[in-house]
Amino acid sequence: MSETTTPINPMKSVVCNTIRDLFKVDSGHSLYLILSHPTPGPTGDYDASRYSDLETWKNGIVAKRILDLNVHLMAPKNDWEYETVYEKYTDSMSSIGNAIDTTDPSVSNGHYVSTPNGNVYVCIDNNGGAQSTTTPTGAGVNDIKIDDGYVWKYVMTVTDDLFDYTTDELIPIRSLEVDTQNANRFSDARSLQYEVQYNAVDGAIHHISTSGGTSQGFGSYTTGGKMVATIGGNATSLSVDATAIVGNPSGYEVRFTSGNATGMSRKISNYELVAGIHTLTMGSSFGITIDSGDSLDILPIISIYGNGTSADAVAIMNTISESNNIIGTSMIQRGSGYRYASAIVDTVPTGIKPTLDVEISPDGGHGSNPIREIRPSKIMISGIIERDLTVVSADVAQKPTLFPVENGYSQWSLLMDPIIGGTGSHAGKIAGADVDRFSLMTVATIDSASVSSLNYEIGDFVLGTESHAGGVVTDFREYSNTVAYVDLKSVSGSFKPSEIVVAMTGDFAGSGALSSANKGKSTFQFQEDRYLGTNTNNYSLMTTLKIVMGGSDTISPPQVSLDDIIHGASGSTGTLVFSDTTSAGTTANLYVTGITGSTWGEEHGYTIGEIVTIGGGVTASINTIDAPGLVPGTGIILHSEYTEMITRHPEQTEMLRVVLDF
Repeated sequence: MSETTTPINPMKSVVCNTIRDLFKVDSGHSLYLILSHPTPGPTGDYDASRYSDLETWKNGIVAKRILDLNVHLMAPKNDWEYETVYEKYTDSMSSIGNAIDTTDPSVSNGHYVSTPNGNVYVCIDNNGGAQSTTTPTGAGVNDIKIDDGYVWKYVMTVTDDLFDYTTDELIPIRSLEVDTQNANRFSDARSLQYEVQYNAVDGAIHHISTSGGTSQGFGSYTTGGKMVATIGGNATSLSVDATAIVGNPSGYEVRFTSGNATGMSRKISNYELVAGIHTLTMGSSFGITIDSGDSLDILPIISIYGNGTSADAVAIMNTISESNNIIGTSMIQRGSGYRYASAIVDTVPTGIKPTLDVEISPDGGHGSNPIREIRPSKIMISGIIERDLTVVSADVAQKPTLFPVENGYSQWSLLMDPIIGGTGSHAGKIAGADVDRFSLMTVATIDSASVSSLNYEIGDFVLGTESHAGGVVTDFREYSNTVAYVDLKSVSGSFKPSEIVVAMTGDFAGSGALSSANKGKSTFQFQEDRYLGTNTNNYSLMTTLKIVMGGSDTISPPQVSLDDIIHGASGSTGTLVFSDTTSAGTTANLYVTGITGSTWGEEHGYTIGEIVTIGGGVTASINTIDAPGLVPGTGIILHSEYTEMITRHPEQTEMLRVVLDF
């Protein structure tokens, strides 16, 4: 039997991650944004037929590599709103629906929020299903308790570099790669999120909720009691002020809130009230000196059982109601390593004992992986088209030109694994197949020296004095007066945290004479490995016709217009995207697409030596033909859209975005 089913959210996130990984330079695949049709093209939906694929290629203008930096997992923005009830995280929370789907009908929104400053928080406790009335703020590794009773966990920030990928409905969710040997890998806006990920505790218990037992009748509890003295010179028996205890506290715990024993607790095994003196005998000694005046609470005991260690919780009592019931818990220590756990109230009440529900953190701990915690099920693929994008044709010399700002396009597509054309060294390879490792390294000056004292130059060799890792400087940028970013290529090895790095200049390929003169020393902070394609990331999909005028004739700009039809004597035609006729001359380069003719694809519809007629009647002969940079029809078109005509401008940068919804 077979049936259709809806994948659960973890599968959606894995699929999104897998797709994103395809865009990494070292993935074994390459993906390109194709722009086609310099004139209004087809309308409606792309039908993904072979004919439509070939038409996309035939009318192609430019192909630009898209890297993983422009691909992001997306989740509903879920802006925090006043007087909204948010679902608290539970380890029994469903992962089937969207990230903001609720599993509790009593709440009105999901388990996380984003705030105007870009911070994202997971709800740990919703104060018994109360309305949230205070915007969560702050960051750091600790849970954040708000005045309205909500407890939030900061997990990430949508930093400035992610802002362009934010929409009114969606935000990008990013998980940083954690180096377990480096607690300070980032010194920019990512440092807040990195701190949380680095310090996340697997199997921690962040919250224990209570239910049932509304008439619990804990007759003896005290908050804010004071020590009078230890009895017998030890910390096994305690004398407590006369106003601090009502009823018999045997079976409760003493928990100190000030002094040397702050946070320590012991079970009360015996209680006596003699001549106005409250004497508490512990089941075991505190083992330290406890001073007169130290503050303490006497509370029902909460015991936690499971396969982890060190979790400790204290009861929160209703100090107003005469029922003396437990209304919640507070984690003193979250513990670690729990895969299963339970909790009970060990102190016997006069009424009904409450039920305690232990909420174990997600794998890795709260904040360890925002993708796993937020559960994004969409992916945004973005292509940024700069005004002066350099592209190359497929001839032996890989001649560069610029993607024209004078013309536009009316179709864009996503292409995987096209083949490089021409006869150059990369011809026949998958575009972007050759990769080279490089790194973004952060260094700090020594003794607060200025970054300018480092005197790093492009081409310098950087060496780690302990790791002996090294690389060649390709860029150097000041982050602050004492911290700098260094881009390295040809990287070997891994730098060690806090080691001294030196820069050297010299003849690397020849004599090998190197010198660190005039170069300042610095300390290594972190290294972020990346990869770059060693073949070109941007390709022309146009055919370049170099024409020669006959005799003494010249060709000038007024005689050539955008979108002119180039008629060949062979019967072939093509659309002029742009030309380099900036002044009158006897030669010109015509960049043509949409070529038709019986030999299209092999001979580009034109032949060397044939006469072509341009637009209104200028004639010339073809001297050379440069093929498109990529072999037409190769690779797989994964997605394509027809659009209204997008007209380019010299001062304009376009961002094209597609959101895949799983």
